[in-house]
Amino acid sequence: MKMKGTKDKLKFKEIGNESIKTNKDSISDTSLGYICSLIYNFRNNNTIRSKQSQLTLWEIMKQFYLINNLFFILKVLKTLISSNKTHRLSQDMGWVSFMCLLSTFMTSILAYLTRSFIFYHRIADKYTNKLFSPFYVYCQIRKVGDEMPEALFMLERVNWTYTLIMHILEDIPQLFASSIFLSYYGNDFYAFFMITWSSCMIITTSIRMGISYPLIGTLSLIFSRKPPVDSPTLNEATTTTLHFPLFMAAITFIWAVSDSLCLYFTHGFWTILFYFGLTANILASTLFILYYVHLSKQASTYTRQLNSLYFTEDFSRIQSRHF
Repeated sequence: MKMKGTKDKLKFKEIGNESIKTNKDSISDTSLGYICSLIYNFRNNNTIRSKQSQLTLWEIMKQFYLINNLFFILKVLKTLISSNKTHRLSQDMGWVSFMCLLSTFMTSILAYLTRSFIFYHRIADKYTNKLFSPFYVYCQIRKVGDEMPEALFMLERVNWTYTLIMHILEDIPQLFASSIFLSYYGNDFYAFFMITWSSCMIITTSIRMGISYPLIGTLSLIFSRKPPVDSPTLNEATTTTLHFPLFMAAITFIWAVSDSLCLYFTHGFWTILFYFGLTANILASTLFILYYVHLSKQASTYTRQLNSLYFTEDFSRIQSRHF
């Protein structure tokens, strides 16, 4: 009787544990439960929930940064239109700041929306469109975590590579333009906030990359044509694709247009500086276009050679040669 009573107690405990797990699963299936689990597992680096939490936070911060940049540009434009400054230099440098901020914002939007094209990844096509969309990304991170968890690691790698490149293309120009506006228009809280935000983003992400990432290997991978090893334990950047030179050509062309517009408002030293920037950006844009054409020809030549091999050799020989 005692043995039977003990077994009944054990069965009761098992049933109780199963009911608790079922309740936890049902709670985590709700949106509120999912958000709570993201907050709870943020610091745990060994779970899929922690990866979902970190990627969700990254998307929130990035989208907040883009929206904040847009409002700052509108605020600068409103200040310039309604300003009663009689000093010509202050007005001119205000417009220079506006042009630089506008070109930086266009760079940010273009890079954010084209991440899936300019950086290498092996995320399935059925997830790619929504995972890199600003409107569906949060739901897709949750879905991918359940159906294809390994895609989260590749998405994180793409985001870190994007962050590294945007330090140069976005954060530093943003810091430069905000500093110009602050120096000529006094104690503006919004400009001071943007300077502080850009500086903090550069410092914090650089420190984290320096501690957690092999920085030299990361930089070499960005300019490599070889795909990275798809291992969650390797903290490296993803490589760029064939479309990256075309993206850089578009960015440098936008900057060249901005430099040419800024020349109308500059004087003295600033004129020399923006003439130099205009020349450098036109040259860089041309070189990137030529490099893109060169890589495209190489890719098409390789494809033709590979297709011809299928007609002249056995599939086994093709496998041993190319795979």
